[in-house]
Amino acid sequence: MDLSGAKSRKPFFYLIVLLGMLLVYAAYFQLNPPARTVGSVKSLVNMSEISTPLPEGAIPEINNPKFVAAQGVTYPEDKDLVVGVVYNGVVKAYPVKILNYHEVINDNFSGKPVTVTYCALCRIPAVYEGKLSGKTAAFRVTGLLYNSNDILVDVETRSYWQQITGQAIIGNAIGKNLTRIPSEMTMWAFWKVKYPDTLVMSSDTGFDRDYGTDPYGGYEESDDTWYSLKKADKRLWTKDIVYGVSFNDGSKAYPKSNVTHAGVINDMIGKNKIAIVYDKDLDSVKVFSRVLRGTELNFETIDNRVVDTNTRSVWNYDGVATEGPMKSEKLRRIDATYGFWYVWSAFYPRTAVYAV
Repeated sequence: MDLSGAKSRKPFFYLIVLLGMLLVYAAYFQLNPPARTVGSVKSLVNMSEISTPLPEGAIPEINNPKFVAAQGVTYPEDKDLVVGVVYNGVVKAYPVKILNYHEVINDNFSGKPVTVTYCALCRIPAVYEGKLSGKTAAFRVTGLLYNSNDILVDVETRSYWQQITGQAIIGNAIGKNLTRIPSEMTMWAFWKVKYPDTLVMSSDTGFDRDYGTDPYGGYEESDDTWYSLKKADKRLWTKDIVYGVSFNDGSKAYPKSNVTHAGVINDMIGKNKIAIVYDKDLDSVKVFSRVLRGTELNFETIDNRVVDTNTRSVWNYDGVATEGPMKSEKLRRIDATYGFWYVWSAFYPRTAVYAV
């Protein structure tokens, strides 16, 4: 009797069973959310609007990750996206294919704790100083979502934190804000050329995961958002990539395609005068203050170089003047959130949108 056909069907059968178990698991915890100790009943959000797709710990964080030098590595591949961080004299890259499975990396940059977070449903990377009230803090994924964005919990105070804003929304730390560290979403090929001495996070994480696959494959191309929002904003397509900037007196979203086309944009949000610059080296967008030592600057691109019209000084993509009267001066960088439009607009419903 030829049993080869039956044997070949076994892996497929087991995969179907596994997917079925995961669906049942998620549905059970959606209907029967586990008890959660948050240290306080105070909340900055409406608890009824929080989704409960998974229990805490179902998406495991990584503590003290391993790194390898960039030279000669075969993982990640050149085309893979990474979250790049330059901080405290250290340069590191975190493959998105690893972040998809963990979403929180508690790391250290030459003695300074850093928490790298990534909301896979939002495509939002956000890197924060790993400190609370001057003490080292570690974070993990709660399994809760608000406006489809991760809610994190710190191990020390058990307060809950919104990933996109870095604000404590539930618990004893309520109202406090984490200090954000600039990061770049870019391709590994671009990052390692600009920073040849970079370290890259190893796929040797201690967890049994297939980091060559995308568990959210197809999600980025669909209109589906999976989880509920307070309000859907139709001014842009749901999954358009934007760079969002927020101040106390206003917020604005800059579609990446528009910034790429413009090269550099001189703009204002409320009273804040900013420059939005397309970094061709990294295929990313950076935002800077246009006010330097009390002087307002305006920028334009000439022969693929960023030049201020006031002094004709030339500036690099890190906001440093490399030629002209302003040489060695440095612009102050402004936080900008990379991610899907539908999440940014849900958290900032009054946001303006830059149009060419």
